[in-house]
Order: sequence, then C-alpha cells, then structure tokens
Amino acid sequence: MTAQWPDVQFGPADWTLDSTETLAEGFFRLDRWRLSHAGHQGQLIGPLSRELFIREPAVVVALVDPAARVCVFVEQFRIGVAASGTGESPWLMEWVAGICDTGELPEQTAVREVFEETGLLPNGPLRHLTTYYPSPGGSNELIHLYLTTVDSRQSPGFGGKLMNMRISRFIVSMWMLALTRSIAVASITRRR
Repeated sequence: MTAQWPDVQFGPADWTLDSTETLAEGFFRLDRWRLSHAGHQGQLIGPLSRELFIREPAVVVALVDPAARVCVFVEQFRIGVAASGTGESPWLMEWVAGICDTGELPEQTAVREVFEETGLLPNGPLRHLTTYYPSPGGSNELIHLYLTTVDSRQSPGFGGKLMNMRISRFIVSMWMLALTRSIAVASITRRR
C-alpha cells in the first residue's frame, strides 16, 4: 500500500509578494520579503516581514558498502554548530552533500559530490529516496536525497577534491543494511 499525503487547503495563488530586499550576499544570501497570505479563518494575514535564507537546490547522498557492511560518511567543520552555544564539536559526521551547479541535474550533482568529497564513484544505481525542504520556515533550500553503493576499500581517507574532509567508515548491522535497502525501494506518493 502506498501512503498518500492529505490535500492542502491553500495553493500558490493564496499569497502575494509585496517586495524583496537583499540584506546580505556573501557565501550565502539573506533576503527580506514583505508578503501577505490567506488565513484558515478566511482572513488575509499580513503584510508580514520575513527574512529568507536563499539557497540553490542541493543533494544528500547516503553511501553504503554492502560487501564490507559499512556506511561511508565525511567529517567536516560546520559553523552552525560552532555558533550554537551547546559546546558540541562543530566537526560533524555527515552523508555526502552539495549544492547543484547552474544547469546541473540533481543526479549529476550527486555523482560529482560523491567523488569530490570521498574520491569514490557509485558502483550501483543512484536511488532517489525523496525530495524535501529541510527548514521551510526560513529557507527556500530544496534537498534531493539519494542512496547508492560504493566500494569503501577504494577510499583515499581524505576527500578527493576537498582535502579538508576526512572519510569515515562505520560498521553497520545487517538490520541497518536491510532498513537502508527497504527505504530505497519504498515510495511515498504525494497527491495534489
């Protein structure tokens, strides 16, 4: 049985953009939007002023080596964790990820990023798991999530093009591999 999302009450025509202003543009861009939107009680809400973190679409690629029973991660510094005030290490173990270049399909980005960050190439199909907005309350970032297999024995230990990333292999249980495989074949249909 395929799960389906419920219909939403509002659509693209139920809001208006009054103005935009770029507040900062460096490694990332931050805009301020003035907008109004429909409310659930039939009222118009706004005008509102909201800051929006502008991002290009990106990919995340989960790497699994079923023969070695390991997952492959990269370790890299993340400024958001450093600024969080939690005292946690700002070096995170993450799946491969990266921003789509202009005109580049997400599948092309996924293969490019796997090689740039790990020095590895997928040796199995690139499976699209889902596409989602990780933080839609303040960013337009859209993530394409993929799963693929690699031969982790070919890993140089530090990322191919980006030498500031360390490659790590983690032993995973057969249960985790089975879960990963089942996620790859599961489908969720979103009804419009």
